[in-house]
Amino acid sequence: MVYNGFSPRTGAAASNHFEGGGFVRSNNEVDYPNLMFHFLPIAVRYDGQKAAVAHGYQVHVGPMYSNSRGSLKIKSKDPFEKPSIRFNYLSTEEDKKEWVEAIRVARNILSQKAMDPFNGGEISPGPEVQTDEEILDWVS
Repeated sequence: MVYNGFSPRTGAAASNHFEGGGFVRSNNEVDYPNLMFHFLPIAVRYDGQKAAVAHGYQVHVGPMYSNSRGSLKIKSKDPFEKPSIRFNYLSTEEDKKEWVEAIRVARNILSQKAMDPFNGGEISPGPEVQTDEEILDWVS
């Protein structure tokens, strides 16, 4: 499959994978788009499970202006020793709110009638993940 993507320029490797994108407002209270979307015409799993054999697509979504702040610390003078990195995602209420809204906006977009011919059902986070707490648990 990889060979087919590079040689005759067909198959999954022939694409940059991020075929479309967009910026949207998570709610009417924000003045500018605060969520970013990337659309991929391929279904890939990141949880170690085998990917679906059939055709599929996926959407990457997330806040653009997180107010959570992490840190990076040098642990020693040895340039080959890895630094200590603390991303600190989801450490503020605003960050948590935007992640929940990001999942809900994505679901709203993907449930539109125009997407019906391509919709084989939600894989991740899955239709059973509905409450804010369940969404945050999945995101984290």
